[in-house]
Amino acid sequence: MIFRKSGLLLTSRLMEGNYPNYQQVIPKESDKRLQVSRGDLEGALRRVAVLSRDKTNAVKVTLASGALTLFSSNPDFGEATEELPATYNGSSFTTGFNARYLLDVLAVMDGESVSLQMETALSPCLIREPGNPGFTCVVMPIKV
Repeated sequence: MIFRKSGLLLTSRLMEGNYPNYQQVIPKESDKRLQVSRGDLEGALRRVAVLSRDKTNAVKVTLASGALTLFSSNPDFGEATEELPATYNGSSFTTGFNARYLLDVLAVMDGESVSLQMETALSPCLIREPGNPGFTCVVMPIKV
């Protein structure tokens, strides 16, 4: 398929083969579910990410009963910590994420809150928007 308009040329072609089974990478529902305000999380991530290392944008995330803690450090500039009230009843653990990836997900959400589900510190994080069953994102953690 070819589209031409005002000096712009856009081409597309049909790929052969089977489309990958994307359902395999989406983790199943987990009992370790954290619910937090989307706006609060987005603001805290932006503030903490300022002091993360440039290449990885690594932010350490700690899930504990009733709270979500974000932490980043940069040897040249210092450390940043933010604690947010959250609903979480699972066992505490710490993991890490590229803050840019989380911010990209939060930017396309419309709701007031966000739900994060993980089994372990290194398992994929399933991000959902309560009240919108069609919204599902998966973000992989990083080692921090």
